[in-house]
Amino acid sequence: MRNNKALSLALLAQVIWGLLPIYWKILDFLPPYQILAQRMVWSVVSLHILLYFLKGPGYSKKLLVDKSHRRISFLGGIFVTANWFVYIWSVNSGHVLETSLGYYILPLLTGLFALFLGEKFNKNQWLAYGFAGVGVLISSFALGRFPWVALFLASTFAIYTYFKKQSPLDAIDSLYTETIFVAPLALIYLIYAEVTGSGISGNFPWTIWLLVSTTGVVTALPLLLFGYGARELPLNVVSFIQYMSPSFTFLLGIFVFKESFSVVRLLSFVFIWCGVAIFTLDQVKRRSKKSLT
Repeated sequence: MRNNKALSLALLAQVIWGLLPIYWKILDFLPPYQILAQRMVWSVVSLHILLYFLKGPGYSKKLLVDKSHRRISFLGGIFVTANWFVYIWSVNSGHVLETSLGYYILPLLTGLFALFLGEKFNKNQWLAYGFAGVGVLISSFALGRFPWVALFLASTFAIYTYFKKQSPLDAIDSLYTETIFVAPLALIYLIYAEVTGSGISGNFPWTIWLLVSTTGVVTALPLLLFGYGARELPLNVVSFIQYMSPSFTFLLGIFVFKESFSVVRLLSFVFIWCGVAIFTLDQVKRRSKKSLT
């Protein structure tokens, strides 16, 4: 029963993440950097409220005075902010399919970092990277340019994940500290925009403030849901369900946002999917062997 609840919550998180392009499209009347700044500030507000109710008054203050995580939190904040910005920009600029490609590539790129850190790859892993590499080359041909959006999203989030793993904090605490390091710049920008007349006030109905305030909720809620699910579920289950999010985004790009999708572009995704499948199955087998020893 407990695992069923965990699986349901983790799947719900993936659905929310996968459907987020619809939300960012609703906000596309604002410039991407305005949306990013709003997301950063409201994320801090939402996470601060969550910490207050989940971990008690004064907990957030303890986090901020703790020096053990400051460097990691600062670096994580930089990379997650860069990832958020390019993701929002790409969705609202008609590159939804390329964002899904990026998050399919993500686990492969994370694994590649392990190679640089001294891990050795087996034949299946090299085969997976061979398929992925061919897929990226085909994607470059189909797009008429290098798929920099996909690779930027994958690389920044892979680096962010690396810093995340070095952090002594849990998911909510680390996101709160990461965001609060970069939020002051976002707040300064928003104040400047309002003072100079380029912000929301005076240009849009006051109800838009209610809409942008939910950017914090859509950031924190799926993180909470997935964080609970990931703690209770086996790692091989978590690995598989993480591909739901880019799959939803992929379908949105084709059927909702009607992005161009040729046979050649489909072929690039097929190669990427094959690489991901080989890589994931290999990871599951290795973990199963470890659990038996």
